[in-house]
Amino acid sequence: MYLNKNIVIILLFFALTSFTNPNWGPTGHRTVGKIAAMHLSNKATKEINKILDGHTIAWVSTYADEIKSDKNYRKFYSWHYINFPVDGKYETSKKNPKGDLVTGIQSCIAILKDKNSSKQDKNFYLKILVHLIGDLHQPLHVGHAEDKGGNTIQVQWFGKGTNLHH
Repeated sequence: MYLNKNIVIILLFFALTSFTNPNWGPTGHRTVGKIAAMHLSNKATKEINKILDGHTIAWVSTYADEIKSDKNYRKFYSWHYINFPVDGKYETSKKNPKGDLVTGIQSCIAILKDKNSSKQDKNFYLKILVHLIGDLHQPLHVGHAEDKGGNTIQVQWFGKGTNLHH
């Protein structure tokens, strides 16, 4: 069986670091960014490099978490997750009036497509979009409101009490 060298490196990295850093955090986001970058067309890569001033999507993937404690960016907090009832579907669930992961992704895409958006806005919303795509792939960010993203589920991790999210 043939495995792509980058996939092997990523898997090895997770195997070696998962015992010291069990949460999604920067490692999860940067891994999603790196994998996504491997699947971009040359045209998309050039456009992204232009918008991000040469920074990689893996590098900017943590930006939304880095700014979320800043009061100037609180309006984006609800964009990091989706909650819906255990027996429900997103489409029919009550939506958060402040937005959620889906509406955040849609908003970012709309700004990136808008020819009137400034380069600064495109830079900001592309960084947010990259992060949100990572959140979309984190199962605890997409799920049941009852467990608050795994924060109410208590677990033991190497003898220490914590919640499932962390």
